[in-house]
Amino acid sequence: MSILIPAALDLHLPAMRPTALELIQALGREESEIAEIAAIVRLDPVLTGRVLAYANSPFLMPLRPITDVQDAIIRMGRKEFQKIFYFTVLHDAFSSPNPEHETILHQLWAQSLGTSVAVELLQMHLGPYFRLTQEEFAVLTPLAALHTIGFLVLLHNFPDAFGQMLTPPPASMPELMERQQQLFGGWDHTLAGANLLRAWYFPELAVHCTENLLSPPPDADHVRMLLRLGTYMAIQAGLSFFPDAPPDFWTTPLPKGFDPSLLLDLIPQVTSTVEVYGGIWDENGL
Repeated sequence: MSILIPAALDLHLPAMRPTALELIQALGREESEIAEIAAIVRLDPVLTGRVLAYANSPFLMPLRPITDVQDAIIRMGRKEFQKIFYFTVLHDAFSSPNPEHETILHQLWAQSLGTSVAVELLQMHLGPYFRLTQEEFAVLTPLAALHTIGFLVLLHNFPDAFGQMLTPPPASMPELMERQQQLFGGWDHTLAGANLLRAWYFPELAVHCTENLLSPPPDADHVRMLLRLGTYMAIQAGLSFFPDAPPDFWTTPLPKGFDPSLLLDLIPQVTSTVEVYGGIWDENGL
């Protein structure tokens, strides 16, 4: 896949907040207490403000103002906090003073948000089709948000070539991947993202899913299946810069007895939910 060894990439991303990696690791440990997570958040005044702004937003409609980070996390729930944390980290990271890069990064942010929302809707409405272990369930939320983070690694390592990735627009996913490998010394965003998640101590399950996201999974790999279906729904909702692909590129295989039309029925909800989240970021400076 790559002609380079992983050590050839610099996996330090200067755009990430200093507390981000510490929080990522804490959220990845089931034994981490809410108090421990809140203590890490308090080390970052900006992140503290964003958590409190979200907890007090109309989206959650608290009965009284929330002024403490730990109370905010309890009000949100661990899973919702985890999701908002990853969205916030990516919202910060997917920005650049270079207008050409900024356009691409904004599209990546929208795709991460759209895929995350789609995966959550799939679990909510079509959960019985997907059998997840406890470990798989734990990694799905961060994976849905972080599945495009390899592009940040490529930008950090190859800033001069990054803007050429979509010029001219690739006609297919294989063309996009081939162009990445030509521009970035054999690397593409899936391999770069997998190496970053490994460096961040994500479980090997998350690393494997990220590296192999574009390949049809075996029938039992419901994590990768959900991520691919979520990506397809984000594309159909107009929230992705990925080039057009035959529908079965993303929707093969499907769970036994699954009707693909169910995906299309959920796409309006993907669009409306992303608009709600986007409004929260705009209104509260998130």
